[in-house]
Amino acid sequence: MLFLRQTDSPAVLVQTTHSLTDLLQSAKLKNVSGDLVTGYRIGWVVVYSTGKEKTGLGLPVDVPSGIRAGATADVPAQGVSADSVKDGAIAVVFFVTDVRVTGNNGSVASKVWKAELPKIEEQALAMTKSQ
Repeated sequence: MLFLRQTDSPAVLVQTTHSLTDLLQSAKLKNVSGDLVTGYRIGWVVVYSTGKEKTGLGLPVDVPSGIRAGATADVPAQGVSADSVKDGAIAVVFFVTDVRVTGNNGSVASKVWKAELPKIEEQALAMTKSQ
């Protein structure tokens, strides 16, 4: 179980917890932007020894009170089945796929940052080769 370092995302995973019933039981998400994070979505890439990968996306999470700059928030369980491990996965790489931000004073309209999935998949494959 790995998580991707994303330098261009306004929010990043800084900690993950895994279990046999949910491969992402919980996590910590940190706001690394100067804006208020009001929503996010977590994704994962399952990597197989054949070099194939399968990408999954969790449900969008709204954070009405927001996550302030520099603060962390608890990410709920994502329902990632362990069946992929039984099917021969060699790694599961977690990442932030969408982040919704609003200006700190609320005067700036919300905007959404999205990860480039093909780039994420390439990075996940490269990470597993170096492990």
